Amino acid sequence: MPKVQITYNQSINGNKNVRLKGLVPLVSALIEESTQNLDKKKSAIPFLFNEKKSDKHTEYIAIEDGYDLMDPTFDGDRPKTDKTAHVGEKKISHINFTKHVMFTEQMMEDAYYQLDPSIEVKAKSLPDSYFKTREKIAQLAYIEAENASFDYRGEKIDLTTYDGKPLFSTKHTYGVEGGHAFGTQSNIFYAIADSTDPNDVNPGLVAEWLSQMAAEINQMKNANGEAQDFDADTIFVPRGVETTPFVDKVRRAIGSDYFPGTANNDINTQAGQWNFVPLTLWKPKTPEIMVMSQDAKQMMKSMFYNRITLGVNAWTDEMTGNLNYRARTRFGLGHVDYKHVAKLKILGKGASAPDGAKVL
Repeated sequence: MPKVQITYNQSINGNKNVRLKGLVPLVSALIEESTQNLDKKKSAIPFLFNEKKSDKHTEYIAIEDGYDLMDPTFDGDRPKTDKTAHVGEKKISHINFTKHVMFTEQMMEDAYYQLDPSIEVKAKSLPDSYFKTREKIAQLAYIEAENASFDYRGEKIDLTTYDGKPLFSTKHTYGVEGGHAFGTQSNIFYAIADSTDPNDVNPGLVAEWLSQMAAEINQMKNANGEAQDFDADTIFVPRGVETTPFVDKVRRAIGSDYFPGTANNDINTQAGQWNFVPLTLWKPKTPEIMVMSQDAKQMMKSMFYNRITLGVNAWTDEMTGNLNYRARTRFGLGHVDYKHVAKLKILGKGASAPDGAKVL
């Protein structure tokens, strides 16, 4: 987590208000300490995104297919010339975020210009707001990713990948016409539970679905039409009250040494294979999970760019006597590619998946 940078104006640094000069360092130290403590909070961003520093207004990522396999060549003959083809591109622009916190003259006066609970809560709200803003946008970038975008307080967040489709789609394309390969594939899948209530499913069935989802990630075709050969290793689950029973089944499916839901001693091939990451803001009414390959994600698939770290300006308003803190940061995120993650939607027994969707 980036460190906070605090800037003071002359009325604080100078000799205009000796009492404020005693309070401001206390508030600023609390903000800095709270920012450092953010590293101890559980963040989903390192699992969801490849996080990098940016020094541009907009990050531009061009995508090409790779060179084809080598060809057998007779001695003395020229080798076959190969070239790459432009597959797509993605632009990620940074968004400016700000927040203002004010300590009134009476509030500071009644606290004898020292830290009291009311001032501490307001001071801690700046780094907390910074952390929660990043987490919310990062999580919603996946939770809402069956759509082309979502609205965050009036700002449109793009959720499409290089092929123009939402991150999760049954109609993704790979390669390019006239290149080494071209076709369509899906990263949304469906499963039918063994009960009319999809939350009440045998954990052994969940273990089988996870094995199949891992195979789907591994066999996802790259731009050359070949299996990308990445191993899925992370499961994202919702935190909705309605889906809690199902999430418990997922825990059993990946945590049991022996095959879950059975009386025999058959081994559980999913045990120890997965990172388990709950997304606090994900509250679907019916069970869903996402599986991801962290190795694939690191190949610039989903990017989170930090442009400006958290900065805080402090100043006093001479007309009101209020002490003001203004926080600002800039960052951008987006999905460049889709081949690192897949979603599984679980339906109750007797239900039907949408036409054309693949059922595991």
